[in-house]
Amino acid sequence: MGETMRTAHHRLGALLALAALLLPAGAATAPDSTPPVISYRVAGTDGANGWYTSNATLSWTYSDAESGIKASSGCDTATVTADTAGARFTCSATNQSDVTSSVSVLIKRDATAPDVTSATPQRGPDSTGWYTRPVSITFAGSDATSGVDACTPATYSSPDSKAASVSGLCRDRAGNASAPRAVSFQYDATPPEVTSATPERAPDSNGWYTRPVSIAFAGSDATSGVDACTPATYSSPDSKAASVSGLCRDQAGNASAPRAVSFQYDATPPEVTAANPDRPPNSGGWYTKPVTLRFAGEDTTSGVESCAPVTYSGPDLVSASVAGTCRDAAGHTSAPRVFPFKFDATPPRVSALEVKVASGTAMLAWQSSPDADYVEVLRSPGRAGAGKTRLYRGRARRFVDRRVTNGVRYRYVVVGYDRAGNAASGSVLARPHGPLVAPPSGATVRKPPLLTWTKVRRATYYNVQLYRGKRKIMTLWPLRPQLRLRASWRHAGRRYRLVPGRYRWYVWPGYGVPSKRRYGKLLGASSFVVR
Repeated sequence: MGETMRTAHHRLGALLALAALLLPAGAATAPDSTPPVISYRVAGTDGANGWYTSNATLSWTYSDAESGIKASSGCDTATVTADTAGARFTCSATNQSDVTSSVSVLIKRDATAPDVTSATPQRGPDSTGWYTRPVSITFAGSDATSGVDACTPATYSSPDSKAASVSGLCRDRAGNASAPRAVSFQYDATPPEVTSATPERAPDSNGWYTRPVSIAFAGSDATSGVDACTPATYSSPDSKAASVSGLCRDQAGNASAPRAVSFQYDATPPEVTAANPDRPPNSGGWYTKPVTLRFAGEDTTSGVESCAPVTYSGPDLVSASVAGTCRDAAGHTSAPRVFPFKFDATPPRVSALEVKVASGTAMLAWQSSPDADYVEVLRSPGRAGAGKTRLYRGRARRFVDRRVTNGVRYRYVVVGYDRAGNAASGSVLARPHGPLVAPPSGATVRKPPLLTWTKVRRATYYNVQLYRGKRKIMTLWPLRPQLRLRASWRHAGRRYRLVPGRYRWYVWPGYGVPSKRRYGKLLGASSFVVR
């Protein structure tokens, strides 16, 4: 519409009017049956759908070319200044032939923009009042006159903001647009970041954790802020590169990418695998002096750092043992491993050693402790010219040596051995002899000797005779089984002196009183040399 002229007319009437003009003057006039021509014009701002969005002024024009206008009504200029869904105006015109025509016009005016009455998100917040992914907002409105035609939706996807906002508007059927209406909300689509991972304590030993450890994580978030970071606890398996991961969540519910932290973890002690003595057993599987055992072990994770040696020095036990441990690099000490062995560092005892001699015989006796396994009897000089001879080996407590030479000095050693090979010994000297004991037969003396002999049972005195060469040079009757010679003496009216040379002496036992001269058999004969 606007400045457009709207004309209502009857085509037939117009043609008749034109014909009348062409008739010659003075011709007869026929009645005018053609209705008047009515047109109108509306001045205003066109909206949509036949609506005006401003004041609308209606003006009319009417005419009748044949007979002219006789009368008109409702054809005054009119202006619509208020919103209305429809104001109807009618213009009527009558010509001189009383033919009337009418034209009606309906004017709709809506110059008032609609109101946005609501803004509705397509869904509620994703978490604790925050949107974390794109959200569409639907707007609704109202319009009192033409009614709402449409409201434009809006979608928000960035940037993150504590006061994110989108605007929407509505249009009415007349084409009026509402003022934009903004709606605010919290929007955070960006996950937080884990900024640190902190173990609850330092490593337990040498950079290793040996028992469960908790890791605390911290993070940052630029928009909604960090809500919480999930801690993690590690307890297995043992590893040189143990690892746990943690994450943080922001107030909007976004979860960070996991962050891993690595460390060394060994909760398993090492194991002792071997015990190595510093030497083999001494005898029969027995150790007889302190022994040091060095232990070896294994640890699959941190590795064995050291195994402490152990030295055993007692007590004596057939089932002695030591326990060894190893330590790994993580500070664990293994369970003890027991290494059994036999230990005896105490030799048996040989005591009460004595020897009795007789002519061509040496009789030895001794005592040995219960732990003695056997004894050996050694003699020097030995047999057949040997320096030393073992005469006996066994468990007896007596031994008789019948292969001796009277007058020879022998050294006897009795050695006791226990099952561990420990030895203890005792020694004794012996000089076998006949009934005449001293000096030994053939001995050399430098001063008058003491003659001694074996005591004879029931003898009350003895007869001692001394010869040099074939001459008897002394006869005496001592009461005891000994006689100390002098440097000089008298015999058979002559004086004799003990001069260098070889002497022989004889002894007989006497019974009763010497005057009875009751003698037994010759006790023995021997000799000595004076130098």
